[in-house]
Amino acid sequence: MSTIGVYQNPTIVGGAMIGEGTVIPGSAVFSDFDHKLTYTPSTLFDGDAQIVVRLTNGLKDTCGHALQTPPVGETLLAFQTQPPDTTAPADPVVNPVPPLTRNPSITVSGQAEASSQVTVSGGSAPVTTTASASGQFSVPVPLQANQSNSLQVQAEDASGNLSNGVAIDRDGEPLMVTQDSIPPALVSITPSDGATGVARDVVNTASFDSQLDPASVNASNVTLNESAVSGALALTAGNTGFTFTPATPLDYNQTYTVRLRAGGIKDLAGNGLASQILASFSTEPLIVPPVITAVVPATAYQGQTVEIQIQIQGSGLDGASLEIEGTGVTIEALGGERQRAQRPARHRSAGHARSAHHSRQQQRGERVGRDRGRHGPATDLD
Repeated sequence: MSTIGVYQNPTIVGGAMIGEGTVIPGSAVFSDFDHKLTYTPSTLFDGDAQIVVRLTNGLKDTCGHALQTPPVGETLLAFQTQPPDTTAPADPVVNPVPPLTRNPSITVSGQAEASSQVTVSGGSAPVTTTASASGQFSVPVPLQANQSNSLQVQAEDASGNLSNGVAIDRDGEPLMVTQDSIPPALVSITPSDGATGVARDVVNTASFDSQLDPASVNASNVTLNESAVSGALALTAGNTGFTFTPATPLDYNQTYTVRLRAGGIKDLAGNGLASQILASFSTEPLIVPPVITAVVPATAYQGQTVEIQIQIQGSGLDGASLEIEGTGVTIEALGGERQRAQRPARHRSAGHARSAHHSRQQQRGERVGRDRGRHGPATDLD
C-alpha cells in the first residue's frame, strides 16, 4: 500500500478506506524543508465527485517517527467537486460589420462570456479567440474573395457548453459582408474614341459595370482636355455612370480628349480604375453657306445681250445642284471647266439667278446696243 494516494469516490467504512474507487494519478513534491507536500493530479476530477487523499502511518519524518493516524493506520482527507456545468453561455453580442469591403479580411468584435472561446465562421476559414476577463473579444476574419460572406459567432465555456450561433449584430442587422476586389470596368463612352463630326453641344457620357462612389466622380478624376474645358458632372440613374456637359459649346473642328484618372473613379467597395481611360474625338467643321457678294454688270441697256458674272463667297457651288431657267446656256466657274446645262425651261421663283441669253448674231462677235442713243436709256437688271 502506498503511503499517499488520491482517490475519486472511494468506499469508506468506519474511517477506513475499504474500496479505492478511481485512483487519480499524479506527482508529489516536498518543499519548505520537507514540511510541505504538494500533489498534482495528471487528470481532471469529475464533477460532483468525492475526492479523498489517504496518508498512512508508513509516512515517516527524518527521525523515523511514523505519521500519527487513527487506529486504522491511515488519515483520510476528503472534499467534494462541483457538479458539472451544463449551462450554456450567453449569446455573444456582436458589433456591426461593413456590408461591403475590398479588403481580404475584416475585424469582428463584441461581448461574450468572460474567458470563453469565441468562434467566427462563414468566412474563408473559422477563427477562434478567447474573450477577456471582462468578456471583450476582437478577431480578424478572412473572407471569401469576391462574394458574400454570411458570418456566425458562437461562444464556448470551459465546460464545453455552446451558446447559440449569432448571425445578426447588436442592431439586428445581418452579419453579411460582400468582399469585392474587382476594379470597375468601362462599358461604354460617348463620343467613342476616334469619333469625328461630333456636335459642338455634345454631352459626354460614360457607363460602368458596377455602382460608382459618388465622391470619386469629380473634376480631378474626369477631365476634358486636361480641365481646359469646364462643365458639369452628374451621375446617371443607379450611379453606374455619369455625364459631363461642357459649360459652353465646343469649338469647331477641334480634337478633344476625355481622361478618366487611374485609381480615381472608384466603385462602392473602394476599387479604383486599374488604368486611365482616354477617348479622343473631333468636332464638326465650320460650314459657311455660299453668299452672293456681287453681280456684274450692275446695269445694262434694253436689247443688250450681256455676260453676267455672279461672285459667291464660301465653298464652291455643286454644279449638280444648279438649276437654270432656259436651255442652251453655258455655265463657267472662274478657273474651272465649262458645263452645258441641258434642262427644259422651268419656272423659278424670283430669288433664283436668271441666265443671260446669247443670240446667234452675238456669237459672231456683234453686240447689240453699242450705240446708247439707238436703244434708249440704261435699264437696271433684276
